Amino acid sequence: MDELIFKLNQLGIKLRAKEGKIEVIDPAEKMTNELIRHIRDNKSELLSLLRSGKGKINYKAIPVATDKPYYVASSVQRRLYFLNNFDNESLAYNLSYAAKLEGTLDRVKLEA
Repeated sequence: MDELIFKLNQLGIKLRAKEGKIEVIDPAEKMTNELIRHIRDNKSELLSLLRSGKGKINYKAIPVATDKPYYVASSVQRRLYFLNNFDNESLAYNLSYAAKLEGTLDRVKLEA
């Protein structure tokens, strides 16, 4: 449901509950058949949400960056750039791993 509301908001499409029906306000005419199907499939939940007033999502748009000849890379971007140049055949930097450790933690060795 949140994804549907987010997508509608992103496209500038507004919904309003009116006499048990959902009124669609689509000034830019960006409504697709898939969105119509999602609205119909979730009609009762959308109506409840609209009537409760909780359907309003206040997203703050990220401002568009000004045009520059180059942009400063973040520390994460620099690390990924280094790893890719170090071994550009490997995608290992994209692999995640989790391990469950048991036993007593030796903080001195961990911090070393």
